Amino acid sequence: MPHFYNMTLSKTSAVTCAVYGNFSAPKAQEIVVARGSTLELLRPDEQNRLQTVISVNCFGLIRSLETFRLVGANRDYLLVGSDSGRIVILEYNTTKNIFDKVHQETYGKTGCRRTVPGQYLAVDPKGRSCMVSAVERQKFVYILNRDLQSRLTISSPLEAHKSYTIVFATVGLDVGFDNPQFAAIECQYDDFGKKGPNPQKLLTIYEMDLGVNHVTRKHSDKIPFTAHDLIPVPGGTDGPGGVLLCCENFLSYYKQGHPVLSCAMPRRLDTPAEKGLMVVCWSRHKLKNFFFFLIQSEYGDLYKVTLSHKEGVVSEIQCSYFDSIPVAISICVLKTGFLFAASEFGNHALYQFASLGDVTPALVTSSHPNRENAVVAFKPRTLKNLTPFDELSSLAPITDMKVMDCFSTQTQVLQADGSGMQQTVTTGMSVGCQIYALSGRGPRSALRILRHGLTLGEAGASELPGQPNALFTIKPFGASYAPVAEGEVESDRYIVVSFVDQTLTLLVTSDNIHEVTDSGFAKEQPTLFAMRMQDKSAIQVMPTGIRHVAAGRRTTEWRAPPGRQVTMAASNGSQVVIALSGGEIQLFELDADTNGHLSEVAKRDIGCEVAALTVQPLSSGRTRSQFMAVAGVDSSVRVLSLDSDRPLRQLAAQALRTTASSVCMLQFGEGTTATIYLAIGLEDGVLVRSVVDGVTGQLSDQRQRVLGPRRVTLCPITVDGGRPAMVAMSSRPFLCFQANDYSAAGASGGQYQCVPLTKIPALPRFDHAAPFSIENCQEGICTTSQRVLRIVSVERLNETFNQVMVPLSYTGRKFLPLPPPRLLSGQMDAAQMDNRIMLAVMESDHNTYNEETKTEIRDALRKIKVDAGEEEDADMDPPPESQVNSLVGTYIAGQGKWGSCIRVVDPLTASTSFKLDLDVDEAATAMTVCYFYQLKDNRPCLVVGTATGVDPHNPSRSAHGKCYIKTYLYDESYNLQLIHVTPLEGVPSAMYPFEGRLLVALRGSPTVAPVLRIYELGKKRLLKKCEYKFLPESGGIMWLDVNKDRIFAADSRDSILVLRWRYSDNQMQVISDDTYPRCITAAAVLDYNTIVVGDKFDNIAVLRVPGDAKDAGAWGRDNDYASGNTFKMDLIGHFHVGETITSLQRVTMVAGGAEIVIYSTVLGTIGALYPFSSKREHGFLQALEMHMRNTAASPSLTGREHVMYRSFYHPIKNFVDADLCEVYYQLPAEKQRQIAVDMDKTPQEVMKKLEDIRNRVL
Repeated sequence: MPHFYNMTLSKTSAVTCAVYGNFSAPKAQEIVVARGSTLELLRPDEQNRLQTVISVNCFGLIRSLETFRLVGANRDYLLVGSDSGRIVILEYNTTKNIFDKVHQETYGKTGCRRTVPGQYLAVDPKGRSCMVSAVERQKFVYILNRDLQSRLTISSPLEAHKSYTIVFATVGLDVGFDNPQFAAIECQYDDFGKKGPNPQKLLTIYEMDLGVNHVTRKHSDKIPFTAHDLIPVPGGTDGPGGVLLCCENFLSYYKQGHPVLSCAMPRRLDTPAEKGLMVVCWSRHKLKNFFFFLIQSEYGDLYKVTLSHKEGVVSEIQCSYFDSIPVAISICVLKTGFLFAASEFGNHALYQFASLGDVTPALVTSSHPNRENAVVAFKPRTLKNLTPFDELSSLAPITDMKVMDCFSTQTQVLQADGSGMQQTVTTGMSVGCQIYALSGRGPRSALRILRHGLTLGEAGASELPGQPNALFTIKPFGASYAPVAEGEVESDRYIVVSFVDQTLTLLVTSDNIHEVTDSGFAKEQPTLFAMRMQDKSAIQVMPTGIRHVAAGRRTTEWRAPPGRQVTMAASNGSQVVIALSGGEIQLFELDADTNGHLSEVAKRDIGCEVAALTVQPLSSGRTRSQFMAVAGVDSSVRVLSLDSDRPLRQLAAQALRTTASSVCMLQFGEGTTATIYLAIGLEDGVLVRSVVDGVTGQLSDQRQRVLGPRRVTLCPITVDGGRPAMVAMSSRPFLCFQANDYSAAGASGGQYQCVPLTKIPALPRFDHAAPFSIENCQEGICTTSQRVLRIVSVERLNETFNQVMVPLSYTGRKFLPLPPPRLLSGQMDAAQMDNRIMLAVMESDHNTYNEETKTEIRDALRKIKVDAGEEEDADMDPPPESQVNSLVGTYIAGQGKWGSCIRVVDPLTASTSFKLDLDVDEAATAMTVCYFYQLKDNRPCLVVGTATGVDPHNPSRSAHGKCYIKTYLYDESYNLQLIHVTPLEGVPSAMYPFEGRLLVALRGSPTVAPVLRIYELGKKRLLKKCEYKFLPESGGIMWLDVNKDRIFAADSRDSILVLRWRYSDNQMQVISDDTYPRCITAAAVLDYNTIVVGDKFDNIAVLRVPGDAKDAGAWGRDNDYASGNTFKMDLIGHFHVGETITSLQRVTMVAGGAEIVIYSTVLGTIGALYPFSSKREHGFLQALEMHMRNTAASPSLTGREHVMYRSFYHPIKNFVDADLCEVYYQLPAEKQRQIAVDMDKTPQEVMKKLEDIRNRVL
């Protein structure tokens, strides 16, 4: 029985809610976002680019977030509502870089239930109380206070329940230091239908009496039925107080004892009159004696709302059009002049305010004669008051995903075998697979090409006079040295490039990089090593000796003994180690007694030629290191002591599989928690990493990883604010670093990662590298690739994949690889084949016009002038249409209107090769590539299923539409040519090639029953050859696959059907189905009997057809399935992911890696199911998972029990959660040791197993 290890390859990228505050320091502008079950703290860096400070998996669904601050405090607390049935208050611990759980109070059952609070949170602006509400009936109010030690305390819950009441929104009102008040939009449904079609909504004010600890319903006002959100208005000395009520098309101001004021919202010129305008999110910006609101409509338009008030009385509401950005889940206005928008779909963005939009013609006030019925139109435009500053990548929602290799030098094509099945023919050597994903919605959709690795940004490149042998960067030294201010990063001054017989010294300035000759370095010899020393002098190691450049360009030289040359060198800034020909090592130190001259300390002969050298980096406050390492040509590496008593004494030795090409020592952490790694690059492309004992120097915990076929060269650098890291260069570069620094928390180290550095479509191979730092690239890398010098930098360390986007016109629904158009068996060899792999993308959008209609509307609207400001903008060149659509969206067409196209994409150039627009209101619903056996030249056909007039919200109306199967051929340029059209009586929902024929599933409707049908290719249309009519009518077949004579069909409501087709009888019969009616969203066949499925309730299940199913009864009418007597599939495994699965695929990601099942989710997560290779491996990780569940050091931040969360709908079965196991990296060292001892292992062995499994997948 298979057991699976569920791994997250790329974390959730969608944001479900976001709040901002000061969590780490009084003036720190930080944002906390919830990404499904993950809680993240974001903070702008020195360049105001958002960086992830901490990311924590809560193993529970985060439903809502709020911040509050106690009176007199200078930092914010975080209030979390989740599916745990508990209210949780978190505080960010800056010392340990973790969220501390301050309080956790249980109030209800687990799960997202309508009567269990957690969906809505509201806090008093003074931080004195909070309200947690459910969708229906229940509300709890808690009093927040502090004890004598200034620690936060929370009271018992006070009930504010109301039966038969639905809650739509809650907020805390600003009443100064009076009793806290909360406002809620409520609706009583007990009299639904008695008082008209729409029950009355109420704006209810709850008051928390601090004197008697009691909550009362203070006041209720009748409000419009379209009211859907509340915005609290600052009160006390900052404003009039009260609340803004967001209704359809207008805003209203409510305050007890104050007349109601209403103000309409400006509307887009192209918005239909019957279409309402709703508010989706808002943010408030408050300064001294000034505040305003930014609200966003469902179209993405931002409105600036201000209030004219005096002495607590509001006289007017002003609402004006501000800008248009993609629709967001949350927007946050920071006090530093930035706006963070957590987009609903697509990338999240950080904008900088260019102006506050004080001058705008699209202005509506509450003084308008028509009040809330006023109509003021505007035309959306590109950004004017906001400037895009930074972007956070988001894959959400992923609608389809596949893994393949399109960048390899190999020839990879698809062809048909004798059975008509699609197969892959591969010649040559693969360089790794890429992930292709359809993501986004509408005009923001894109085909994303993802490659495992960190994204590199290129700052500049320059041609060199030759191919260098070595590369070094040096900070200012001697007379050019000048102290830098505290907190600033010192820039590099020189780039030293060594060639075969000379050295080129380049001066780095703010404007350019140019050659200099007065640096003090020798030009006529090659440079083996160069570095600035601790006393701000510099050394240049040459084959003839060491050149020491001190202040004033004063130079001294140490020359090598006659007949011998220096072969290599290493230094830590205070100590210098050189290797002479013949195997002798000499140690030098800076001598303070001789004005910083280098003094020879010791020498040692290792008995063979030296292959590589490294010295341990200096710890802060120290002038000497403890260890150095030397590798010899005898395939060994030795650790030597640098202690002043017995220098160069051998402490440890390690045999290698082959000669080392490079060695490097890295130290993570300081003091007793420091971990010293010795990295060894071998000539055969293997990277070996060992741990050096900080006291004895002994080597342990050896780990190996193959980086490529070429020798490995190592270069130490710094990342993420000065943390040590290393670049390992083989056939492609890798970055080795520790993902999180938990040394302050007492952990033995964060998760060590070795991630490739990538750039799509290809990254030049690095020959040499050196750390590089300037003002606008503080943690860059200076590299050489043949004769080109490049400055690159890692953009974000928390991104698992590098990506390139191909923009789409509509939402991508499905894509598939296109085989070469002509593959004549026996007449064309591999060298003649077209090795390009093109992708066919199916796009469609409901409620959208096609491209031709949109062009006509756009031309008509351009002639209409709605304000005088347009005349000024008319002289400017219009921006690209794709840019306008991505910001302001597209036109609303209405129900039953569709825009759709078929696009052919070249993944190598990330461009569109061919685009075919479908007819007006025609939607593409299914697509596949089929080899019909009637085509004697074995040409592939692209088959597309379409439907016109389909209304997903009104199936009876869809029955009047027309449905077709369109068959296309394509030439060598991949231009589609329609050969014929086949009319259908139902919507084609899924298609798959089968035995040289086409298998088609038709969705049912009120007038047409669902059917599964087999077609053959005819002269004028496809011909029906076989059909199966006894399908369930509740949902519809949404996925098909074939394995030999078995047909696997996934129904959107009734799980999996397994049918068998018999050629002699030309009949299909259901032989097995599922016992549980799963709402299938994705599936993949694992073997002849096994299938893995994902459903819309966030579960993954592995099902298997019982062995007795092969002995199914006689062929004939399918009475067994109609009566429910078919064989039932066995449930092999079950796991709750927490996000809806959108695709599943069985694949091998890297050559020689493990075969896995990779999946994607609607929130942008990419995960993998790794099948355990042995019972021992499964038992080990299952025991680790059990210990992690029970440990007190790693509970969920939301109070959710892990096993309950992973068993949300069904008990977890035959799955191990890798996300929980990898929390082991973050545990304190003592807890790690305790768990390892219980498992009869060491902590290093546990972490090595976790690392090895992940390396098998990626």
